[in-house]
Amino acid sequence: MRHAKSHWKKHKEFCKASRTAGNPLDINQGSPSTDWDELNRLVDLKTIFELNSFNEALGRELVISEAFLLFFQPRCLACARTDAEIHHTTSLVDSHVLHPLKPCPDCKMVFYCSSSHWDIIRKLHSEDSCPERFGGHNGLTHCAILSHHQKDQEALLKYTHRLGKWIPDRRFSSWSSFQGSSWIKELEGKFDEPDDEIKLRKIRCVSNPLSLPMTILYGLDVLNGEDRSWTKKKSLLIHAPGADVDVVDQPNVYEEILHRLPDVFTVTLVLIDSNFRFPLTDLRRKTETLSLCQACQSSGRSLKFDFVSSPYRTYAQSTDAGFDKPDFAVGFYTRLAREPSVWLPTIQLLKQRGVPSIFTSEGPLSEAQSDAMVLKAAGVKCHPMLQAVRNPWGSNVGWSYGEVCYWI
Repeated sequence: MRHAKSHWKKHKEFCKASRTAGNPLDINQGSPSTDWDELNRLVDLKTIFELNSFNEALGRELVISEAFLLFFQPRCLACARTDAEIHHTTSLVDSHVLHPLKPCPDCKMVFYCSSSHWDIIRKLHSEDSCPERFGGHNGLTHCAILSHHQKDQEALLKYTHRLGKWIPDRRFSSWSSFQGSSWIKELEGKFDEPDDEIKLRKIRCVSNPLSLPMTILYGLDVLNGEDRSWTKKKSLLIHAPGADVDVVDQPNVYEEILHRLPDVFTVTLVLIDSNFRFPLTDLRRKTETLSLCQACQSSGRSLKFDFVSSPYRTYAQSTDAGFDKPDFAVGFYTRLAREPSVWLPTIQLLKQRGVPSIFTSEGPLSEAQSDAMVLKAAGVKCHPMLQAVRNPWGSNVGWSYGEVCYWI
């Protein structure tokens, strides 16, 4: 009650705006579809329409918490209609009776507005395998994927303290390539669980943070070919242009690089032109050195992070920034095609300086293919083995096997 009273003024303002904001039903009149691309496009249109309508009704821009209420509304899987839209309409539309949204009886994560719309979408949701262009997901149905995702998210919450920041406690005596391996093989024996399903779920949870260092090591291994000199270097310098805050949400996970490379004593990850909003000006840097496990500390090893506020090209061309050619560069979840003018200078610079680099794309295959076109536009020659392949070391939470890696 205390919290309700303290937030009542803001809630009342938002509630009133919901009555005067435009009705997004006007966009498609609730017509059903089984075309995933069309439905995604429709949700985007409706969300933009609602955001603009609320901004206008409130006379200001929505804050993040308010915008999330619109972004994550349950919607009918067939027509993208929300409960709010249903409330705004009459009781009869397109000759079928409208009721509050009902969930799929199996996954409880997909909704429908009427029995006729459920009949239209049920087979696509519950029986058909996920299309390859959306990641394939090992032939699972949309319903099964969401059920797995829900259970994995529940496991993440349950095991966050023990697993969310977990780093394998084994160290390697020499570098061993893990090409052709898998998460199960690499983490076998780490969980003493009699129930195989619980064991697999824990492995998927751990794959979430570990996917970042494992992708870096995999890229270094593949792109250096038979040259193993990088595994013997005393220090490794890795650049991450445009890195999102998620990349360092669990920074100690990068200790996995030191654990797998016993001859490397220092790993430095430089996050450049990132959206961390540190109080940095021009080319000033913020450096952090992490506390490591006892074995790494006793042998004098270190893991460092540099945060740089400038664009990558500016950073690279400035002697004040102390630019050294990195051993490797990685762009995680870059969405190159959405901002090609921003990314092209960075891609061209990496190409000119001969820096082995990878860019990962998260989403449907069509988005990854669009990202690949940006690389081609920059004149990049992709590795013949790994031009457009699914990242074997992407996070497996929610059976998210749809992440695609592009390598340069």
